[in-house]
Amino acid sequence: GFKVKRFFFDINYRFRFNTEVHYARDFLGFFINGNGNYLGDSPADLSVGVDLNAFSETSLGIQYAINDKLTVGIRPKFLAGIANLSINDDNTKIYTDADTYEMTADVNINIKASTLLDMDINRIGDIRAYIDTIGNIPFRDMYTIKDNMGFGIDFGASYIFNERFGVA
Repeated sequence: GFKVKRFFFDINYRFRFNTEVHYARDFLGFFINGNGNYLGDSPADLSVGVDLNAFSETSLGIQYAINDKLTVGIRPKFLAGIANLSINDDNTKIYTDADTYEMTADVNINIKASTLLDMDINRIGDIRAYIDTIGNIPFRDMYTIKDNMGFGIDFGASYIFNERFGVA
């Protein structure tokens, strides 16, 4: 960035990746304690939920020093989506027969995904082909996908009380 009188300008590029994973209470208990607690009509619930996002963020920040203590700023952003994956409707149950200890699974997972690439994934084997293709996307092509664009804006301020304390 650079400073001009009371203004400070900066240009930023960031690759952002965030994810959340939620799992049923039985998920850890089943692996730690075994299947003895889940015999007969009491299946272990191994359901998970995932929300994964990857996107790039390009922004121009502008800060203005109102006085020595107060600074305000704004940062408009251009966002380009790279990938999104969500699992919200997982219903995975593991049953253990009380007499024979035979284990069976009932699995129903709904996975939704959106990416830069125009590729259908219908089978597990398609995922490997997709991963191999990701490494071949040139940086310059990350902004050519019009369906995955967005905009955002940050507003901010900071106030310095003294040399040790401040709030932003």
